[in-house]
Amino acid sequence: MFRPLECFIGLRYVQARARRGFVSFISLASLLGIGLGVAALIVILSVMNGFEAELRTPLS
Repeated sequence: MFRPLECFIGLRYVQARARRGFVSFISLASLLGIGLGVAALIVILSVMNGFEAELRTPLS
């Protein structure tokens, strides 16, 4: 089965062996942090876009 290169590299670091358990924890923590940061940026940009559209409409 064909997997994209990014998925292959990401899964290789997430699925560490038992002897490298701490490295696996660090990798998982960093992936969660990056994912949470990207999600927060998307939400903030969406909210700011909504407020901009609301402020541009004339107030009645």
